[in-house]
Amino acid sequence: MKRTALFSAVGVVVLGLAAAGTPAHATASGGCTESVTTTTGTVTCTAGLGSWTPPAGVTSVQVDVEGGHGGSQGGPGGAFTATMTVSSSNTYTVLVGSKGGDAPSAAGGTNGGGSLSASGGAAGGSTGGGGGAGSEIDLGATRLVVAGGGGGGGGHGGGTGGSGGGPTATGGAPTAPTGCLAGGGQPGTASGPGAGGEPTQPGATSCGGGDIGGPGQSGNGAAGGKGGTDDGIGSGAGGGGGGGYFGGGGGAGGDDSIEAAGGGGGGAGHIDPSVTVLTSGTSSRTGDGIVTITYSLCHATTTTGSLTVPSSGSTCVSGGSVGGNLTVPAGASFALMNATVGGNLNANGAKSVTICGSHIGGSISVTNSTGPVVIGDAGDDGSPSCAGNTVGNGVTLTGNAANAELGGNHITGSVTFNNNTGTAPGIETNPEIESNNIGANLKCSGNSSVSNDSQPNTVGGNRTGQCVGL
Repeated sequence: MKRTALFSAVGVVVLGLAAAGTPAHATASGGCTESVTTTTGTVTCTAGLGSWTPPAGVTSVQVDVEGGHGGSQGGPGGAFTATMTVSSSNTYTVLVGSKGGDAPSAAGGTNGGGSLSASGGAAGGSTGGGGGAGSEIDLGATRLVVAGGGGGGGGHGGGTGGSGGGPTATGGAPTAPTGCLAGGGQPGTASGPGAGGEPTQPGATSCGGGDIGGPGQSGNGAAGGKGGTDDGIGSGAGGGGGGGYFGGGGGAGGDDSIEAAGGGGGGAGHIDPSVTVLTSGTSSRTGDGIVTITYSLCHATTTTGSLTVPSSGSTCVSGGSVGGNLTVPAGASFALMNATVGGNLNANGAKSVTICGSHIGGSISVTNSTGPVVIGDAGDDGSPSCAGNTVGNGVTLTGNAANAELGGNHITGSVTFNNNTGTAPGIETNPEIESNNIGANLKCSGNSSVSNDSQPNTVGGNRTGQCVGL
C-alpha cells in the first residue's frame, strides 16, 4: 500500500539542543501561503507581492524561484533552486512575476513590487506579446535570488521571445524576411539592460517606417523594454522585454516591408553571493512564475537524562540522543528521525507517532494513539520513506485507532500487536507488519486486519494469532 502523507499538524514544536520545546511561529502574507507538517514547512508564493518571516529555530531553507513566461510565442522564465541562510528576525519580500500579456492585451507582466519591480515590458502594439515579469526574493534592498522573465513574441508571427535568466538570459529572435530585418531585443545581463531591437537592412542604417524597440530598463525595477510599434497600417508590433535583475530589450516593430516584428529579450537572473545555487536554467511553466520556500522543522536534541515531549502541537527530533527514556504524552504528535534513545520509548494517547532510522536501546510501546503510527515502512510506501529502526528489546503496539505499521526493523525481543484498527487519509488502509527481523515471538490478536504486504518477516520465536502467516 502506498502512503502519500505521513503527518499533518497545526502547531509545530522545535526541539533545540537543550531538549526543551520552543514554539515555531512563521508568518506568510500577501501572495504567499504556508503549510506545515510535523517535519517540513512549505511556503508557496503566486503572482504578486508577498512576504515571509521564518519560524524560530529555522536557519536554512531551499528555494525554487521561477520567472513569468513571455506572452504570444514568448520565451520561458528563468529558474533557480538554491539554499539560503535565513533568520527569524528578518522578513523576506517575495515578488512573483506574472506572464506577459498575449495579443491583443500587449501588457507586460507584473510582480507587485512597485519601485523594485522587475516588470515585463509592454509590446509595441496589440499584435505583439508582453514580456514576462521576473520573480525574486529580497531582504530589504538586497536582491537575493532573481529569476528573469521571458521576452514577449513579435507580432504577425514574428520572432520568439528570449528566455529569462537562470542565470543567463537570451535575446529575442529577429525576423528574416527578404530585405529588411526586424531585430530581436537583446537580453539583460549581470551588468546592464539589453538594448532594443532595430529594424535594419544589411549594410543600411535604417529601414522603412518600423520603430526601434525600446531598450531594457535598469536601476529601480530593472523592467523590460517596450517593444517597437508598427507603422500603423497593420504590421507587427515588437515583443516586450522580460523583467529581471536587468531587463531585456524590446523587439523591433515592423512596417509594410517588414510585416513581422522582433521578439523581446529575456530578463537577467541574479544570485547574491550569500546564496548557494543548486540548479539553474529555464522554467517549464507556461504561465505565471512561482516561488517555493521549503524548510525542515526537525532539529537535533541531546540530553543525558530522560525527555518528555510537549503534549500540545507537534515535535520532531532528528539526530542527537536521549540518554534515558523518551515519553510522548497524550495529545502530542511526534516524529523521531535518525536519533538514539538509550532507554525506552513510550507513547500513550498520542495523536500520531512516527519513528524512522533510529536506535532504541530498550523497548517501544505505543498504545491508544488517535492518529497513524509508523515505525519503519520497509521502503515500499513511496517518498519520503521511513527507514527501519534497531530496537534493543521488544515492541508493543496496542489499541491504536488510525492504523499502525511496523516495517523493516531489527527487533531483539518480542512484538505484541493487538487491537489496532482504522485507517487515516493517505495512510495504509490496514495495519501492517512487514519485512522485520524479530528475535523472539510475534503475537497478534484483535486487529481489524493485519498483513505483511507480501514482505514476510523473519521471526526467531513463535508466531501466534493473526500473525501465524506473516
